[in-house]
Amino acid sequence: AQNLTDIFFLRPKWDSVTPIPSGMIPIFMDPGQAFGTGLHPSTRLCLKTLQSQISENINRVQLSCLDVGTGTGILALAAYHLGVKKIVGVDNDPVAIEVAKENMALNQVSEIELSTLDIRQLKMPFDFVISNILLETHRELASEYARLLPQGGLLLLSGLLGHQKRELFEFILPLGFSVLESKNFQEWASFLFVRREKQ
Repeated sequence: AQNLTDIFFLRPKWDSVTPIPSGMIPIFMDPGQAFGTGLHPSTRLCLKTLQSQISENINRVQLSCLDVGTGTGILALAAYHLGVKKIVGVDNDPVAIEVAKENMALNQVSEIELSTLDIRQLKMPFDFVISNILLETHRELASEYARLLPQGGLLLLSGLLGHQKRELFEFILPLGFSVLESKNFQEWASFLFVRREKQ
C-alpha cells in the first residue's frame, strides 16, 4: 500500500490491514493481468494532472471523461473520486475490461461505463480525454481524439517517453491542439493539450 499522489492512496486487494491515512482517498486494486497497477510513472503523471485539472474545475460534476486503454480502470476511478459523474472507459483487451470491472466492484463504484467498444464507434463529445498508451497507438487514434473533443476540451496523453515529445507534437498539434503543460517523471512524460477553435 502506498501514496500515489498527495490525495490518492493505493491498497492492493490482498491487503486488508493497512489503514487508509486520514483525509486520503483509497483506491483498491487487483492488478490482475491488465496494465495499470498505479505504480507506473506514466500512471502517476496522469493521476497528478487529473487531480489538478478536475479538482480545480467548478463544473466537475458536469464533466464527461473518456479513458482510452483503461487497463485496470485506475484513471477512470480517480476521475470518479474527483467528482466526475459521466465516465466511459474503453480497452480493446477484453481481459482488461474484466479486470477493470472487478476493480470497480472492489471500490463499490458502479457508475463508470466500461466496454471493448472501438473509440471510432463513440459518438458523444467528451470534455476530457485521457489516454495512457503507446506512441504508435496515439498516432493511430489522434484524429479520433480531435473528433471527440469540442473546442476547449482537454486531452491528456501519457505512456510516452520524454524523447518522443517531438514526434507526438508533429501529429497532435496540426489537429488543432495546443499544449498546456507537460510533466516528467524518470524517463516518462505526460502532456496536457487543449482543443483550440476548429480550423
